[in-house]
Amino acid sequence: MKRNKLISAPFFLVLAGIVVMFPGVDMTQSACAEQPGYIVSVQLENDLFGSTDRYFTHGFYWYVFTGSEARLVIRNIFLDGNTFKDSHCVDKKPLVGDIQAGVVFQYDRIRLSYTQIYRLKEFKGQKRPHNYGSLGVSYQF
Repeated sequence: MKRNKLISAPFFLVLAGIVVMFPGVDMTQSACAEQPGYIVSVQLENDLFGSTDRYFTHGFYWYVFTGSEARLVIRNIFLDGNTFKDSHCVDKKPLVGDIQAGVVFQYDRIRLSYTQIYRLKEFKGQKRPHNYGSLGVSYQF
């Protein structure tokens, strides 16, 4: 017998690379029917199809998720400009946040997911925040 359940999962992350550098915290909630395994979704940048579960399910299954993330931006080459010479740059905001929501449908090994992301303004003078979505189709071998 399937039962509905709500899963909440906090994530702490640190990204240190050439393009971006930041520590952050993420909180995600998933509402789903109980299945074997553990389901939790993560931010779009961390996983293109909106979830970290990698187990095989039989039959039709679906869940919805929401999440939020806050990042303290130390470096972002797209906003700060070139690292090794003078180039165009903008005054970035040190604290950036995302809010996301989405839905995942799965039938056996085929998965269809949609995630909508709302990102707060990243630099001074930015006219409006980014708001974008992602549609993913995958097949698990």
